[in-house]
Amino acid sequence: MLQTEVVVERQPSEQPLINTHCASIKTFPEDWRVTEVMDQLWSGEGEHAYLYVEKRGMNTAQVAQWLAQQYDVKEMNVGYSGMKDKFAVTQQWFSVHSPLDIEAARLSLSNASQASSVSEPTEAPASYARVLQATRHNKKLRRGEHARNHFAITLRDIDARAALDEESLARLGQPFTNYFGPQRFGTNNIESALAWLKDRRSRKISRKARGWHFSVLRSLLFNKIAQARELAGSSHRFINGDATEFNVPSGSLWGRGRTTLTDAALELEAQALAADAWVCEALEFAGVDRGLRPLSVQPTHFSYAKLDDGALLLNFALPPGAYATVLLAQHFDIKDNSR
Repeated sequence: MLQTEVVVERQPSEQPLINTHCASIKTFPEDWRVTEVMDQLWSGEGEHAYLYVEKRGMNTAQVAQWLAQQYDVKEMNVGYSGMKDKFAVTQQWFSVHSPLDIEAARLSLSNASQASSVSEPTEAPASYARVLQATRHNKKLRRGEHARNHFAITLRDIDARAALDEESLARLGQPFTNYFGPQRFGTNNIESALAWLKDRRSRKISRKARGWHFSVLRSLLFNKIAQARELAGSSHRFINGDATEFNVPSGSLWGRGRTTLTDAALELEAQALAADAWVCEALEFAGVDRGLRPLSVQPTHFSYAKLDDGALLLNFALPPGAYATVLLAQHFDIKDNSR
């Protein structure tokens, strides 16, 4: 039962926030709810079946593999816009390039182990995937096509000494620096990627693994740029030489090609990555194209509610590629109970 619910007006803060409060996340999958929001409508006809799927205790790749089996197609024919958390209850769209029309009610999976070759054990006592809606469209769903992800997150075991007054809670809705979250790096993804990069010519790996190594390394470099900007107090404000592709400052996703940054913004990036020059050069030589990523993220649709049991329910939306765990880490010393 909710005791209070407050919608918060936010003001940007240039100062890094201090995570002085302890809190637990993902004690139960229902504590981490993610709903994918699209800004487009499907045509209702076309070569691709479009399926809106709710899943619990399964990752996106498992669901994609299961759908490929149901429609008797290769996994490459299954599209989705983003990876969603495993230890959670999430809803997202998938596309399947197939002429088959299968009733939504017939598409349900109640045990993650049924997903064939996917051997990762489920954390949840009851894992499932079920199709909530089915339609069709004329093209494959691509990564990053969704407008935003809406989160409903329950924080538990909050430090009893924490002064979660209205002012402190309002700060949760402020802009935060757009770091890549720990999910991107895993336990030893950075070490594995760096080891491969040093000897990549003699170590043949799959195209998928190669792409993942590049993604990890570019994320690592971006986080160093983001940290430098945050320490300089310029994560959320433009400085001389910044690119204007977004309505907030941006940092480089490293690769080949000429940068659009100049002057102070370019110099700050150069300083941040001085110790990683060999990684930058290797990415350029490998043919990875340079890109940009916003340095600042403003949560939208933000509200909070204090629960009777002392837990805190947060509701907010983030654009594709932004991490809820990064937002929370700005304010709390987080313990992930799903691990």
